[in-house]
Amino acid sequence: ELMDLIADIRSAMAKTDYTCAIGYAFYHGSVGIDKLCLLADDMMYKDKIAIKGPEYAAKYTRQTTRTNER
Repeated sequence: ELMDLIADIRSAMAKTDYTCAIGYAFYHGSVGIDKLCLLADDMMYKDKIAIKGPEYAAKYTRQTTRTNER
């Protein structure tokens, strides 16, 4: 069901001048909400890299490294 929804979103977005990166995480009772948000966010950025290409990947990697150093 989720994958069908994502396919529908991608199909609709393809008809526009916009892009939409998607990330999600499932709760299984052993992970807190903060961790779920991080997992979904990481998936979304990986999707964004796949959409935008290697130039974005290099920029994102530099930003993530700086953020993780704090």
